[in-house]
Amino acid sequence: MGKRVVIVGGVAAGMKTAARLRRLDAEAEIIVLERGPQLSYGACGFPYFISGEVKSMDSFDHTPQGALRDSNYFAAVKGIDARCGCNVQKIDRVQKCVHYMEKGELKQLSYDVLVLATGSTPVKLPLPNADASGIHSFWFPWDVEAVDKEIAEGGVKDVVIIGAGFIGLELAEAFVRRGLHTSVLEQQDRLLPQLLDEDMAALLLRDTKNPLLDIYLQEKAGGFTKKADKLSVNLAEVVKDGTQLTIEKKRKRKAAQEEQSSHGMSSADEAGKINLNTASAEQLMKLSGIGESKAAQIISYREKNGAFKKIEDIMNITGIKEGVFGKIKDDITV
Repeated sequence: MGKRVVIVGGVAAGMKTAARLRRLDAEAEIIVLERGPQLSYGACGFPYFISGEVKSMDSFDHTPQGALRDSNYFAAVKGIDARCGCNVQKIDRVQKCVHYMEKGELKQLSYDVLVLATGSTPVKLPLPNADASGIHSFWFPWDVEAVDKEIAEGGVKDVVIIGAGFIGLELAEAFVRRGLHTSVLEQQDRLLPQLLDEDMAALLLRDTKNPLLDIYLQEKAGGFTKKADKLSVNLAEVVKDGTQLTIEKKRKRKAAQEEQSSHGMSSADEAGKINLNTASAEQLMKLSGIGESKAAQIISYREKNGAFKKIEDIMNITGIKEGVFGKIKDDITV
């Protein structure tokens, strides 16, 4: 017999690795330890079950021919020893041994090669009542079934998704397809923050317009960045929950002050009009048709391109055209 390969984790990456190893080495002893009850299911397709595009959960752990990809299947077809219900407790790298629990019994398994394919873990919010009913992770097949059951039973009208990565956005699309009002919260400044740069993310955001979908970016305050100008904000001000503050970059405050002085205007002057060049996001959101996303785009635009020269320049912002401009033109100034 050839070398023994032990793989910890038997879902997507673990079983793909096992199958590839078998093709490369017909003599290797390949053992997969999976703590859950199911093997080789395609979790990336879960949102499409929620949307109704995939009709059965069997699609995720069955072959196209209808065979269940369980331990018996992998033993007979692939020559792989895949064991469910095996929770690894310890890895002894010196002795090259894995300690794991199976049916309440602690066991050991030696290896020549060890592969860790445990996947990722959803982040649980460190908040009170984070495990309350109606709050779900989207990780295992039974998580998916629980979400679908709750929707099917009725009473669900609004959904909040924390995280605007691949799964978060795919789920948002799925919930909208089910007719549910969906809000996506992302602590970074763009969609798919691990994948897209600012310009590409802006294009994606532009194409996600739907009356059932709200996207909230930069929903977590983690302190000042190195470029932030602390003098541009009152650090002694008492703020309420939900208050939005715009912190200017260093060197921009002086330029803004000079420009403001030259115009003789503040963020709300000319009989209460909102100054596009100095208004905060909170002030901009008082304008008709300007929500949190568009307010952020206005601030980003003036940071990149300099001050608005005339109020019509606001129509350079994606999503603000003649219709919106007509509603706010009498309430804004530069």
